[in-house]
Amino acid sequence: MTNGTRPGHDFASIKMAAPRDTAADCRRRCCEDPRCATWVYVPDGLFPSRPPGTFCWLKATPLALKGSTCENGKPGCVSGVVKRAV
Repeated sequence: MTNGTRPGHDFASIKMAAPRDTAADCRRRCCEDPRCATWVYVPDGLFPSRPPGTFCWLKATPLALKGSTCENGKPGCVSGVVKRAV
């Protein structure tokens, strides 16, 4: 789990029940879904042009980290890559 984002290859967008749901809950959701390789937790208010709320984005590809902020340059996004046993 690290600060930053991993854009692209979304297969699910889950609206979280913040502040109860955290980045650790987003990571858990990804780990529980065999399709998920990468996840990004985006707190509410970081993207005014998107629907309000905190979201967990699940991604089907193990994407590289794209900086320590969200893609709009604001801090707050947290992401990770799931390492699965083969």
